[in-house]
Amino acid sequence: MNAQHTMNFQFGLLDFVRVLMMEDGTIDEREIAYLKCIKEEENITDAVFQQFEESMKHKTMRDIYLEGIELLSQCDDEEKLNAFVHLYRLMESDSQIHVREVRFLLYSLKQSKLEFEDVEMSVRMSKAQPGETSKRVGTSPAHLNLLQQLSVCEEVFLTTNRIPKRVI
Repeated sequence: MNAQHTMNFQFGLLDFVRVLMMEDGTIDEREIAYLKCIKEEENITDAVFQQFEESMKHKTMRDIYLEGIELLSQCDDEEKLNAFVHLYRLMESDSQIHVREVRFLLYSLKQSKLEFEDVEMSVRMSKAQPGETSKRVGTSPAHLNLLQQLSVCEEVFLTTNRIPKRVI
């Protein structure tokens, strides 16, 4: 993977992380902790993160979202899937799922031409390996409930293009 390709993935991922963290109106300490995990797992250096932060100063959330779509569209499907697994984990990290977060995730998946089932399967299959910062997910009642809620939301979203508020 060349340097430009890596930068596209890292900046696209960071764009989406920024939008997702802002969707519910608050940035939780657990979200910040998971952001640190993402930086570590994806080898995002402090210099790259600082460059990203500087580029955000004069952008709207819509601009950041569109930039994220553009950058991730230049990545392969495996990288896109990896980015959405991180977003899913970030969404569950603060243990409160906001309808706007679900809407963002589903719209972004649609734009990226990925299926929610692929993200769901990747999340379920992920396992903590020695030295990794990620944890096994998908087996606790809370995680299974989250997956069930998102699956129901996706079904409604695909047929009506709306997110059911009472499911979340």
